[in-house]
Amino acid sequence: MAPRFSNAVTLPAYGAFYFSALAFFDSTILVPLYLHQTTDSPLLIAIASAVRPLGFALPQLFMAGYVARHPDLPRLIFRILIITRGCMILTAASILLALPYRTAGIIFLVCFTIFSFGEGLVQVPWMVLFGRTIDKEKRGHVLGTMQSFGGIGGFLGSITVRLILLSPLWPFPWNYALLFTLGTALLLLSAGAVRFAHDRPHSPQEPQAVSSLLRQLPEDLRTHRPFARLLPIQILMSSNVLGFPFYILYIKSLGFLPPDAVGLLIVMQVIGQIAGGQLLGYCSDHWSNRRTIQVTLTTNLLIPLVFLYLVHAPDSWQYPLTCLVFVALGSVLGGWLGFVNYLMDTTPADKRAFFISISNLFSAPMALLPILFGTSSPHLAFGVVASLEGLALLLTQFLPTAQEIANAKKLP
Repeated sequence: MAPRFSNAVTLPAYGAFYFSALAFFDSTILVPLYLHQTTDSPLLIAIASAVRPLGFALPQLFMAGYVARHPDLPRLIFRILIITRGCMILTAASILLALPYRTAGIIFLVCFTIFSFGEGLVQVPWMVLFGRTIDKEKRGHVLGTMQSFGGIGGFLGSITVRLILLSPLWPFPWNYALLFTLGTALLLLSAGAVRFAHDRPHSPQEPQAVSSLLRQLPEDLRTHRPFARLLPIQILMSSNVLGFPFYILYIKSLGFLPPDAVGLLIVMQVIGQIAGGQLLGYCSDHWSNRRTIQVTLTTNLLIPLVFLYLVHAPDSWQYPLTCLVFVALGSVLGGWLGFVNYLMDTTPADKRAFFISISNLFSAPMALLPILFGTSSPHLAFGVVASLEGLALLLTQFLPTAQEIANAKKLP
């Protein structure tokens, strides 16, 4: 049996290694550029952008019932991840074996899909483990710490990415082989960290069938009004994925980026992730989770508007504005923090896993937006993102705070 450590250490370590690894599989910059260079297919680039949120969301509903009866969640998470993250080493192997570019690109897409669905499989057990073992008043701090340390690791990783991309010793595609190898190693370290976590004693429950859970959903929405109001906001917020695969390709098409810009923009994005982890964690602990959600949505609204403005901006402003907007983009990659904490604060423990899976399942169709808009004008896509994020921001005015909910419960 593996030794156990405090979950206030192991769970942030799990997240920190994971966020560090994402610098080497960056889905907003590196993945679109790699698929563009290997396949030159806008459709495959859009599919890669779609499978990440789809794979993250779709398995969660089926895991919600299974988690209820599993006696050792850290072991369950580890066994899933050792397979779904370990397969990412094949992305480097396809390059080292000198396979045709298009074949290597397709292998990457297959492995990236398996990886994405693996993250969806472990999301519910991880959140249940987190909610059961981390005290309520410490959650914002622990999540913020996890994202910040992940941001620091990601910062060091992004510096490494930049050096590798600029090095004449590592021409394409060997530079990506090295990046994918380093990223896979960090993903496996993350999986190893959760193996040393512990679960609090609890009584395993018989899982409900998915069909039974779905039949209960209308009643759950009537009786749990905060969740019913949060759900459409989270669905609309998920529209931000529409811009992710096209931001970097759009600004490269404008022609003002210097040769070393890709690596620098990854660094800027990670700096935003570090700052965003602290900002959102502070908002969650000291203001309210509703305010945290509003900060996230406001940033999501501004990002596509700035991209739309870049083509009209003075030449001397274009590159600095691009760096700033990638800082903002990095800061909201942890935008789930406010939603997760709000859900945990306002829903009963026995419904938490189901509500997490339902909220992500209902948000999943937004992942298809990059495919639908893949061949359209980027101006249209960015305008759609801004409109939907703005609508979500308006709806937060009707979202009760945890204090308002608590006060309502005290009324006779």
